[in-house]
Amino acid sequence: MDPGLQSATLSWTKLGANIYEFPCNHIGHSIAALGFLASLVANIALSYYYWVSLPLFPTLALFGAISVVTIITGRFALDHVQNRRNMTLK
Repeated sequence: MDPGLQSATLSWTKLGANIYEFPCNHIGHSIAALGFLASLVANIALSYYYWVSLPLFPTLALFGAISVVTIITGRFALDHVQNRRNMTLK
């Protein structure tokens, strides 16, 4: 296993990431959750590439496109999490 991946996994575990509550019961929720996580990773990767070599204006255009995906998929993914928590409280 890649050492960077191991340290990232360990970091997420220390922060309290809970992969057991990942929405897997409905394909739409799974796609939204995976899209949300992928867009967050894409934002972090784009920040890195901006720091290393990309100019500002192409980076802003890419951030805008990725942000639209993040907003749309995040709304569906986090709405599912909230609905599931509300159902357990009732």
